[in-house]
Amino acid sequence: KKMGNATTKDHNLGKQSSSGGPAQLWKIYDAVRKNTNENVSLFVFDKKSIEKLPKPVQKSIVDCLKKEATHLARLKHPNVLRLMNPPIETNNELVIETERIFASLANVQKNYNNLSPIPDDLLNYKMEELEIRAGLHSITTALTFLHSNAKLIHLNISPSTVFITKEGTWKLGGFHFSAFAQYSGEISEKFQFNEFDVISPFPLIPNLDYLAPEAVFLGRFGFLADLFSMGILAYNIYHPNPILNTKNNVLAYKFQLENLGSRIQLHEIPHALQGAIAGLLCADPAARWDSRKFLESEYFSDILLRSIFYLSSMMEKENSQKAHFLQGLVAAIPQFEFRTLRQKVLPPILMELRNPVQVVYVLPNIFAIATILTREEFSDGVVPHLVPSLKSRDLPIMMLYLQGFPTLLTKLTTPQIREYLFPIEMAALDNRESVAMVVGAISQLHLLIPFVDAQTVKKAILSRIETLCSLKNENICAASLAALGKFIPELDKEALSTNAISIVDKIMAIPSIRIALMGPILMTLGKLGEILGNEGTVGIILPRLLPLMVDPALTVDMFDGVMQCIKECIARVETSRRAALEKTAEPKNPAVQPDTRENWSDLVSRNYDESSSSVAPTPIQIPGTVPANRVEDFQELIQRERIFKEPLFSTGSQVQLPVTIQVEKPAVQVERSQSQSRGIAPSNSMDDAKNKLPGRSLSMGSSLL
Repeated sequence: KKMGNATTKDHNLGKQSSSGGPAQLWKIYDAVRKNTNENVSLFVFDKKSIEKLPKPVQKSIVDCLKKEATHLARLKHPNVLRLMNPPIETNNELVIETERIFASLANVQKNYNNLSPIPDDLLNYKMEELEIRAGLHSITTALTFLHSNAKLIHLNISPSTVFITKEGTWKLGGFHFSAFAQYSGEISEKFQFNEFDVISPFPLIPNLDYLAPEAVFLGRFGFLADLFSMGILAYNIYHPNPILNTKNNVLAYKFQLENLGSRIQLHEIPHALQGAIAGLLCADPAARWDSRKFLESEYFSDILLRSIFYLSSMMEKENSQKAHFLQGLVAAIPQFEFRTLRQKVLPPILMELRNPVQVVYVLPNIFAIATILTREEFSDGVVPHLVPSLKSRDLPIMMLYLQGFPTLLTKLTTPQIREYLFPIEMAALDNRESVAMVVGAISQLHLLIPFVDAQTVKKAILSRIETLCSLKNENICAASLAALGKFIPELDKEALSTNAISIVDKIMAIPSIRIALMGPILMTLGKLGEILGNEGTVGIILPRLLPLMVDPALTVDMFDGVMQCIKECIARVETSRRAALEKTAEPKNPAVQPDTRENWSDLVSRNYDESSSSVAPTPIQIPGTVPANRVEDFQELIQRERIFKEPLFSTGSQVQLPVTIQVEKPAVQVERSQSQSRGIAPSNSMDDAKNKLPGRSLSMGSSLL
C-alpha cells in the first residue's frame, strides 16, 4: 500500500500484520520510527474506502475512530493498549501509532477481514491454554482499572478490540463507544438497532453479539455491562460456535437471549471456568459477577498462571523471596507450553541476571528453558544476557555452567563455545579448591573435544589431565580414565601413544590407586591397543600389562581380568598377523603348483605305458636283492613281521608317521644296482634298517619306494 507523506516521513513502514477495531476497519502495519529506531504499529484507516457514503456518515465514522486515540491518550495501564504519539490525520487517511502488536484476537480466531495477504505466523497460530487464561486475566484486570479508577464503561469488548503484543500480552483497545459513568455508576444511552439482518462494513454501534441486555433494551447500564461482554468473550474463545450470532438484528438478539440457557454448551469449557461463565452471563445485572469476583475465581488459581503473575512483578520482590521462587520454578518449567514459556517466563528471568545475587538461581531455569529453544533463538536472544556470568570465575557459577554443558553445547555456535565454554572448562581444571569441580570438568571433556583442534587437545587438555593425575586423588584419576575412554576415538595415534599413555602411567605408578582402578585401567589399555594396532600393542600396551601378572596385591578376579586383557591383545595381534602373512605368502618354486601329485603320477603312468608298448627290457638280477618275481613274497614277509618294535626317535612323546612305500620292479632293480655300484652292501637285517632310515618309523602295511 502506498502511504501518505505524513505516515512515511517519520516511519519505515513494513508489511501489514493484522486488522482490528469495529468491523476490522483498522489496517495495522509494522513500522519503525526513524528518529528513535523504535518498533511500533500503525493503525491506518483509508478514508477513500468510505468516500461513496454520505458526508455525515463519513464524518461519524472518522469521529468514532478518532475517539479511540482520545481515550488511549488518557489511559495508562499495563493492560491497556499504549498510544505512542498523537494521531495523524490527512485528507486521505487517519493514522494512530501504538506499541508493536502481533495481531488482534479476531485475527487469531481466524477472522481475517481487511487483512491481505494473511501472514504465515497467523495462519499457523494456535492459542495455548495458559495463554488464554493469562489473556483473560489481563483484560479483566484492565476492566477493573477502567471501572474503579477511570470510571469508564468500555461497552465494546470483543475479539476485534483485544490486541496481542509481540510479547504475548493481551491489551484492551477499541474505545470507540466508551463513556464515563455518572455519579451513580451508570450511563444513559439509547442505541438504534435494526430489526433485520445488517452486514455493514462501517457500523456506528457496538457489536450486538457481545452487548449486555440492559444496554440493548433499557438504554441505561453500568460497569457490569462489560462483564456480560467478558462472559461472551471467554465462552467464544473455547467454543467453536459463538453463543450469540445476531447479524446485528435486535429481534434475533432477543430470541437468542431468551434461549441462552439452552444455547450454552459447557462441555467445551474448562471445568474451572464453567461456574464463572454462569455468573457472568446473568441477564439480571444485580446477580452478575463483577470483575473482582471473576479474578478471584478458581479459573485464575492455576499454579502455573500464578507463577506468571509472580514473574511479571519480580522486580518488586525481595531477594530472599526471588531465590525461593526461582528454586521451585525449575521443577515447573517442563509443564509450561512453548509460547508461554518463551514469552512469559524467559524474559523476566533474563532480567534477573543483572542481579548478581540471583544468578545462581536463574541459570538452572535458563538451562531448562534452553531445551525448547532453537540454536538461533538461544545464541542470539539469550547468550548476550549470559555474557557477564559466562566470564565469571566464581566457583558456584562455574559449577552450574559445567552442569549445563550438555545443553549449552547444542545451543551455542562453535565460536561461542570456544569463546565462553572452553575458558570455563580450563579454569575448572586449573582449580585446586574443589575436587568436585575438577571431577565435573573432566567428566564433560568428551563433549568439548569435537569443538577444538588437535594441538589444543594435546597442549591444553591432555597435559592438564596428566598434571591432575599427579595429585594422587582417586576420584580425579577415576574421572580421567573415564574421560579417556570416551574421547580416545577422537585422538590421533601420536596423542594416544604419548599423552594418553603418560596419563595411564601416572595412575599406574600409584599402587593403591592402581589396585582400586584396575578395571578401568585394563579397559583403557585395551581400547588403546585396539587403536594403536599391532606395533602399539606389542611395544606399548603389553609391556604395561605383563608386569601386572605378578602384582602381589591382585585378587583372583583382578588377576583373571589382567589375563583376559593380555590374551585378547595377543589374540588380536595373532589374528591380524596371520591374516597378513597368509595374504602375502607365495610358493618357493612358482613353476610347481601347490598340489602336483596327481600330475606327476599321470606323467609317470604315461611314460610307463609308452615304454611297455615296445620290447620289455630284460630284468637284471643283482646279487643279494629280491628277484622281481619275489616282490609279493617280500611284501608278505613285511606284513607278517613287525619290523619296528619301538620308535626310531623320541621327542618326549611317541610319534609314528605312516609312509606309503610302493615297489615297482624296474625301480627296485635300478636302485639296488646303484647301491651296489656305490659299494653299499645290501642288508635285510632290521637293525640296519633302523640305523639307515632317517628318523621315520614305518607302519604296518607300508611299501618301499
